[in-house]
Amino acid sequence: MTNKIIIDAWNVIWKMSSLSSLIPEKLEQVRSKFNMIIKNYYISKNVDYKIIYDGQPLIYPQDQKQDPKVSFSRNPEKADDVILKFLKKQSSPGHWTVITSDRHLSHQAKNIGAQILSTELFIARLNKSVTERRISGAKTDPQVKKEDISYWLDKFDSTE
Repeated sequence: MTNKIIIDAWNVIWKMSSLSSLIPEKLEQVRSKFNMIIKNYYISKNVDYKIIYDGQPLIYPQDQKQDPKVSFSRNPEKADDVILKFLKKQSSPGHWTVITSDRHLSHQAKNIGAQILSTELFIARLNKSVTERRISGAKTDPQVKKEDISYWLDKFDSTE
């Protein structure tokens, strides 16, 4: 996989049971949660990523700018069209990996020179990363200063 990723968002989301079960009632929450999952996954990696959605967001908070790593197609365009246009504009489309299981998009992206990673494999990597963080987080003990322990022992000493 390359260090430049472009994600066919709905293609991934529909295969994530924790998110797809919330569609369509909580569409904006699904998008926000997915964006956060991706951001957290790539935060410590040296990876440039783009998330492409079909359609437009329902709402934008007035005081918050849209994340430049997130794009939406405009009707009649689909996310696939946006992804392919983006890849065609790149001087080195081979440096980009497209996350999708859409066969038509995969075929066209490969013809442009991009690499492909299936949605299923990508989700498996996300899940593995979450599991590893939980395990490594559970092994680390919080560091408590001796003076803090003394303070709280004095504060809650029940010898009175």
